[in-house]
Amino acid sequence: MPGFAVREYRTDVGPADYVLFVDGKPVGVIEAKREEEGDTLSTHEDQAEGYAGARLKYLNNEKLPFVYISTGTITKITDFRDPKPRARTVFSFHRPETIMGDPPGDCAIYPTSFPEAIITADCIKFRINEKIANIKFVFYSLKTVAVKNQFGLITKGVAQKKMSAQRFRNIHLPLPSTLAEQQAIVSEIETRLSVCDKLEESITQSLVQAEALRQSILKKAFAGRLVPQDPNDEPAGVLLERIRAERGSVVAKKATGANKNGRGKRNGK
Repeated sequence: MPGFAVREYRTDVGPADYVLFVDGKPVGVIEAKREEEGDTLSTHEDQAEGYAGARLKYLNNEKLPFVYISTGTITKITDFRDPKPRARTVFSFHRPETIMGDPPGDCAIYPTSFPEAIITADCIKFRINEKIANIKFVFYSLKTVAVKNQFGLITKGVAQKKMSAQRFRNIHLPLPSTLAEQQAIVSEIETRLSVCDKLEESITQSLVQAEALRQSILKKAFAGRLVPQDPNDEPAGVLLERIRAERGSVVAKKATGANKNGRGKRNGK
């Protein structure tokens, strides 16, 4: 499910900082604020809601359901699909498949060191009995194809697909009988994911280096340093001056010719 944000999107009440799109359709707005405004974000809720309810340029949209207000450090979201919508603090922006509730969604471990928070209507919260299951093993299991296929079978709805907590309880996880075996599998997964992260970092670094090399090549090309230079060639500055002089001479001749033709026609009359 592709998602993107358009900056300074025009609306009939002024430009919104960002308008969020999922599958090519507008779904929400982001009102960006300075970090020092973190303590007063609530004072901007009406302004952000105004953009969500505005008519977007080129589009015949209804009110957008998701409104974010963020300083980059503090982020709040209001889901206007809720019966009693209000701003809730979140720790990051939702991914497109999560915010739209489309299966299989996404999962995360909420750290015990974090403060209490309120989840949206599209989330299911559950606790793991750590006497029989490793929390990370369950986390990785929920991301497997076998479990995601089960999500597809229990997700109901047409315009907005969701799964209930009751149906979620019927999910089958491939749970080894001992915690030691679960931990061994988690360790192996994380070792391999670490290798993937390093490969991704290496690829990213190579792309950066390739772009830097590209810019260097272009710079040398325009400076005439890619091929050996003939010392007898005139400098580029001299060549440019000669071209300007020749161009000026041509323009002057055309102007002189036009004046002569004009006088000749008037004399002939």
